[in-house]
Amino acid sequence: MRISLITQQTLQFHRQPGAPAVTRLSEVVAAVLGLFRGKLQAAGIAAEVRTERETGVACMPSETHQIFANLVSNSIDAMPRGGRLMVRLRPSRDWRDGQTPGMRVTFCDTGAGMSRATMRRIFEPFFTTKTETGTGLGLWVVAQLVERRHGDVRAWGWQRAAGCGTAISVFLPLGDAVATDKDGLTNALDD
Repeated sequence: MRISLITQQTLQFHRQPGAPAVTRLSEVVAAVLGLFRGKLQAAGIAAEVRTERETGVACMPSETHQIFANLVSNSIDAMPRGGRLMVRLRPSRDWRDGQTPGMRVTFCDTGAGMSRATMRRIFEPFFTTKTETGTGLGLWVVAQLVERRHGDVRAWGWQRAAGCGTAISVFLPLGDAVATDKDGLTNALDD
């Protein structure tokens, strides 16, 4: 039953109808942090968001919400005794080619961090370090949804005596059409 539910939820994202809409990622981040406000407070986690020169991105807002929700949820799980979650949004270029413009959203926490062995496997389906509660699909879904939008996701983890933590950076390209956002602003999106 559990695997059936997980499969249904995962396929839901692959079957979403509609076209991408110009979305302000800061609004999606704010909505996700609002959703997790109670858990963040209960765990003693301070969340901070920094936004630099935001540009709208053509994406599926519900998919982007799922991406960010998975990343925030993982950060909360990594900091059961409190810590800091920093989210930074800024214009960037795709690190793979240096040409494609977009927005980069980086989630950095002061949690338990990850070993190099774990880092090599985090985007594999069914790989988890949460033996009691994890399905091993959260970061795999993140990678799949980002890839569908021709974006990129990278992760870094460290476990040192001076401190531990994890940083996950999501790059989403601006898109491939001229679109109008909900405020009536037109964004010219590159091919």
